[in-house]
Amino acid sequence: MSVAPAITAQHAQHILTDVGSWNGRGARALDRHLAAHPDALTAPDPHAPIGLVRLAYALDAAGHRVTLPGCVRCGKQWPRLIRLAPEGRCCEWCVTREKTAICARCGRRGNPTAVRPEGPICRQCYQVDPERVETCTRCGRSRIPSRRDPEGRPLCGTCARPVHTCGSCGRNAAAKAHDSNGPLCAHCYQRPRRECGGCGRITPIALRGRDGAADLCSRCRPEVHHHCVDCTHFRPAKALWPRGPVCARCYRQAVAAPKHCANCGNTRVLTGTNSAGLAICSPCAGRAVDHLCTTCGEAGPQHYVRTCRRCAIRRRLTELLADEHGGVRAQLQPLVDHLAGKERADSTLRWLDRAKPAALLRHLGALAKPISHNDLDDLAPSTALHYLRAVLVHLEILPDRLEPLGRLEPWLDTVLETLPPHQVLLIRPYAQWSVLRRARRRAIRRRYTDHSAASDRNKIRIAIRLLRWLDDQHLTIDNLDQPHLEHWLAGSRDRTCAITGFIIWLSQRGLIDDDITLPAKPATLPTEVLDTANHTDRIRRLLADTTIPVTVRVAGLIVLLYGIPLTRIRLLTTDAVTQRGGATFLTFSRNPLQLPPAIAALVTDLLVSAQDTATAAPPGRAPYLFPSPTTPGVPLTAHTLSIYLTKLGIPTRVGRNTALFTLTAELPAPVVADLLGMHINTTTQWADYTRRDWTHYLAARSEPDDISITIGS
Repeated sequence: MSVAPAITAQHAQHILTDVGSWNGRGARALDRHLAAHPDALTAPDPHAPIGLVRLAYALDAAGHRVTLPGCVRCGKQWPRLIRLAPEGRCCEWCVTREKTAICARCGRRGNPTAVRPEGPICRQCYQVDPERVETCTRCGRSRIPSRRDPEGRPLCGTCARPVHTCGSCGRNAAAKAHDSNGPLCAHCYQRPRRECGGCGRITPIALRGRDGAADLCSRCRPEVHHHCVDCTHFRPAKALWPRGPVCARCYRQAVAAPKHCANCGNTRVLTGTNSAGLAICSPCAGRAVDHLCTTCGEAGPQHYVRTCRRCAIRRRLTELLADEHGGVRAQLQPLVDHLAGKERADSTLRWLDRAKPAALLRHLGALAKPISHNDLDDLAPSTALHYLRAVLVHLEILPDRLEPLGRLEPWLDTVLETLPPHQVLLIRPYAQWSVLRRARRRAIRRRYTDHSAASDRNKIRIAIRLLRWLDDQHLTIDNLDQPHLEHWLAGSRDRTCAITGFIIWLSQRGLIDDDITLPAKPATLPTEVLDTANHTDRIRRLLADTTIPVTVRVAGLIVLLYGIPLTRIRLLTTDAVTQRGGATFLTFSRNPLQLPPAIAALVTDLLVSAQDTATAAPPGRAPYLFPSPTTPGVPLTAHTLSIYLTKLGIPTRVGRNTALFTLTAELPAPVVADLLGMHINTTTQWADYTRRDWTHYLAARSEPDDISITIGS
């Protein structure tokens, strides 16, 4: 035979000897086949002897041009085509996949991969077979070895894979694929999308078509349906348990709620029944799969292989917060314990798998010094960063601070980086010496809230808009005059209020003319007030409707009865509620206010709930009466409470107006101011509104806005 001009008889003998076809039965089979098929090395026959397959791959490895035989079914080119099917040589997988049986462990029909004393087991159970499990030398997890290190010690599949820096999220992990940006981890990799032959959608393909069949997505992929033994619905079976097939929904419910086994008495996932018809666990039913975590021994849903969700959280956090020595610093250990102990472990795992939280935790773990607020202020603001800071403050890893004011200066630095130099020369001193200075003074004198910070950010944004408008008009700040300012304001009352401070600041420093005037916002009467019947109906609904969350009911009742704004209600703490002599009192300012019995019962329920919530209390202070359900140590936002009430048809502004009208009509203004913690001038003004004739009130609503003030005079 002639394969390539460079081959010699000695070289050919050497190759044939290596593949076991130089003498004996293998040589005779190869000789007969080459005599019948002279072109066997360029057009291999599917029924060729195994010696020819080995010879072709040996010649190819030696650099000779031959046609490599492949699996007659899947087309995969593989030297171990040791199985001979009726249609020709096949790889081992294509032959074994035709053989199916009921797995003796999981109860599903699959390809038998090994035989154990209880019977054949499928590939999935073989992959987690306890007989094959060893302790990984690197991570310490009990896994089936993927390979061994030079010293023969086992390495699990995760530790055996080379680690790359993901080109998308930046995490260090094994690469799922490579694209133009470099390696991609499994979380960032997205499968290619193609047209599904079933529904026609462009989507990731779950089942590739063979022998002319169409590619199918996960929705169109055919699945065997069964009658679920729990819910009786005809659905695809998630598992075939000893007591029968179970659908995905019932499977999740059963795994998430382990119960006492009727046979052994242990708390387990119950998958079978005994002779008396009582539910029993898998080991008692003769199955090896017990749904137990190998780390803590608890039964229930698992995130990693044989690892429960809480142990998976600790494992994930250990990976993210690892320092240069591979461990978690003592300062961050309370963070691991807190996140691992959260009620919704599945939600925490999803949060940890997101790119931003993972990058933040990895950054904290890499710091070579104790964590401070400045370390977090240097990072780009995000929801994940705000939540993580709140958790660190709640755990006393970071000291408590006034967060709305603390976020303002880093936000200003971020904004200034986007501005041209000539605008920075004006915005920076205005923000530092006017807006921030007033904010710090206000924080000392009284509460500085999220609403206060939003107002200050808006003042800076409006000032920037004015400077940008001047740039668009090819003007400088020296050219700003009355016509220019009036044209830019164009009757916008909100813009006028926000820009007033900037115009005063410019005038005081001689940067604009002193005679520039701004329209002042006139004192307006409230225009939205409910009649007594509608107002009473809303109060009765909040008192009687038990389907409304108690936090929303209490907040709405305080608004409707006492006119307290949500920005103050959200900051109420449990020490504002006192109980004595069978009565319940709520303190808004200095003097406690006795609550009616129906409202007192709701406030008592809310008080108990807040005291039982471990995350409701800021460090060293009483728990909030309206704690955030997600972020520890902070209350619900006023915006969240407002959305709840608006969905119930209770807009807070109208309810508050009506409450203050009613109170100031029945009580003296000083009494209302003292009980509700309002300024005496405010309650006096409300009392004045209630005494006015409604004809005069309606006329006042139509009066033109012609009030103005002079800046710098």
